[in-house]
Order: sequence, then structure tokens, then C-alpha cells
Amino acid sequence: MYLLFAEPGLLDNQGACLAAHAADYGLTTQQLSSDVSRQSELVAALSSCSGMAP
Repeated sequence: MYLLFAEPGLLDNQGACLAAHAADYGLTTQQLSSDVSRQSELVAALSSCSGMAP
């Protein structure tokens, strides 16, 4: 489980962003965040959604 601290409303946007990335992989957000074999995809999605992608 990941805890993210942000301004109100940002988590809603980040959740939507993460859901969109999960859908790109044909997964639900729950599947993306709980399946260990998807760790690299989860890290990439979280990085992208938080603006930390190169």
C-alpha cells in the first residue's frame, strides 16, 4: 500500500491518472497495485502521475 500526502483534490487527479495507466495495461488499479509482477509498471505509473518521470 502506498500513502501519498498532497493538497486536497490532488489525490483525486492522481487516482484518475493511476487508473488510466492501469487501463493501458488492461488492469484495474487494484490489480496494478497488488500484483508483485507488475511492480515496474506501478513505479512507472506513480512516477508519471506525480510528475517525476524524466
